[in-house]
Amino acid sequence: MTLAKPLPWRCQAILWWTAFRAAGARIIAVPVDTQGIDVTQLENIAQQETAPKAIYVTPHHQYPTLGAGRRLKLLDIARKRGLVVIEDDYDHEYRFEGRPVLPLAARAHPEQPTVYVGSLSKLLTPAIRIGYITARPNILARIADRREAIDRQGDFPLEQALARLIGDGVLQRHPQGPTHLRVAA
Repeated sequence: MTLAKPLPWRCQAILWWTAFRAAGARIIAVPVDTQGIDVTQLENIAQQETAPKAIYVTPHHQYPTLGAGRRLKLLDIARKRGLVVIEDDYDHEYRFEGRPVLPLAARAHPEQPTVYVGSLSKLLTPAIRIGYITARPNILARIADRREAIDRQGDFPLEQALARLIGDGVLQRHPQGPTHLRVAA
């Protein structure tokens, strides 16, 4: 597992680091320069005999943010080296200027496995501690198995209420609504 170094200093990134290590992942730090994660270093790491299987990135929130050229290069390296790209985009809709950049998964090759992680906490209220993940069905099944081992109960009524808000289009009409959140048919 590769992660940008320095990590974005927020609790969620530290929790991810801890979760990956608890799951048995070997963490490899990839340096960050003035243009974001150093994709040349990532490529060097990915070519090693003990290459990582995934890369965790926060391209909207890395300082500096990851530009278009580096995003495409990251995806190219991931495709060539068989890395799963895990993109943590916890507050996609909130930007100080310009339009939000599409998630990496939107530009990934159809065969490229990606995991897109988002949150509804920033959009609605911090009290709602519910996020979402989009990924291939086989990856989602593995995630669900591990999630169930950690928390079998969840908050079913809240989850159902939010699913209804999404399904009815109410969330789309929110002034800062999730333009990328769509209901699967």
